[in-house]
Amino acid sequence: MSGPNSVLITTPAALGANSENKRFFKECRSRLTRNERYFFNAKIQMIQRLKATLLKIVTNVKPNPFGKQDIKSIVILRYDRIGDMIASLPLCKALKLGLPTARITMIASTVNACIAEECEFVDQTVIKPSQLLNWLWMLLRLRAEKYDIAIDLNHAVTPHTIFAIRILNPKHVASPFKDGRWGVKGTELRLFDLMPPQHALEYVRPISETYLDIARLIDCPTQNCLPYPLRKHACPPQIPTHYVVLNPTGSRPTMRLPDTDLSTIAEHLLSLNSLLHIVIPAMQSDYERLLSRFEVIPQVEVLSPSSSIKPLLPVIQYAQCVITPDTALVHIACAYGVPLVAVYSADEALFHQWQPYLNPAATVIRTRDPKGLSGYSLADLLSCITAELR
Repeated sequence: MSGPNSVLITTPAALGANSENKRFFKECRSRLTRNERYFFNAKIQMIQRLKATLLKIVTNVKPNPFGKQDIKSIVILRYDRIGDMIASLPLCKALKLGLPTARITMIASTVNACIAEECEFVDQTVIKPSQLLNWLWMLLRLRAEKYDIAIDLNHAVTPHTIFAIRILNPKHVASPFKDGRWGVKGTELRLFDLMPPQHALEYVRPISETYLDIARLIDCPTQNCLPYPLRKHACPPQIPTHYVVLNPTGSRPTMRLPDTDLSTIAEHLLSLNSLLHIVIPAMQSDYERLLSRFEVIPQVEVLSPSSSIKPLLPVIQYAQCVITPDTALVHIACAYGVPLVAVYSADEALFHQWQPYLNPAATVIRTRDPKGLSGYSLADLLSCITAELR
């Protein structure tokens, strides 16, 4: 579902902001009198109607006749998290198999661009600038490419991608089935002329399958597009013969394995095999603390922080096992078929979309907390680790 960092316009920070906004409005309502609450709600509804009207105006474009044989260039907007990019790669493969002469351009974020570059089915990767004026200038330059299809992979109505697509001015716009948001349903926006109907399971299935619905709609083959098509790497030099990746941190601050549990897991791993090495990826904020905790155990190596996840790809590819909270490392392990023990929150909706997919060597531990890792069974986690390594 995400990598060690998040940037730019949407993603975890924006989602957190939305959550904070909801709590703020709820608290405001609780302090209002009945009449004040009525006018407060009326004002919110008026703002939503204005947003919906504006979106309908902006997206009120005349659709062009679609011919698969005419598609020569595709641009995909995926400037968010690492896990989102990995889950989008099967769609890139399906499009390239079904439209082999089409050139695929990926608009990525600084944190997930390296994943697009690792995929042989993406022809060009461009990074979305953080400054608004630079972003507008990039969109205007890309507009000159005259793309046949632009793909917005958000499954909700998302104004910032809609405005970006209007500047790009492609002949066609594709999207997964979009839920209603901002007071408007996705099906009400004429801009999206290539939108599959909602699946019978809705979103109770892996998110990659939701993205592949676009390929199915335009008759591109999807049968052999999974597991995630990441490039294979040569084995890094000086890497231990037998090692496990123990990742302490997920995509949110609440998705973190406690330090005491990390120590217990490390001790358990070494009790199973005293020759085993343990590799711990570290964020900058955790590096010194983890280094101090494990400096007396020579078999444990705390990796220096990196601004890119790219150096971790071969480390994960050749690991005997990956132990991690729900984060991008889950999907990288699935891409390489590496044995995996993953800890997920109790949020069922997110689990259905972001579960380990098509990795028969994956085991999942669930917590009791829908927002974080509190309440999982350490004993069950250790038992699953033992089963994976024996």
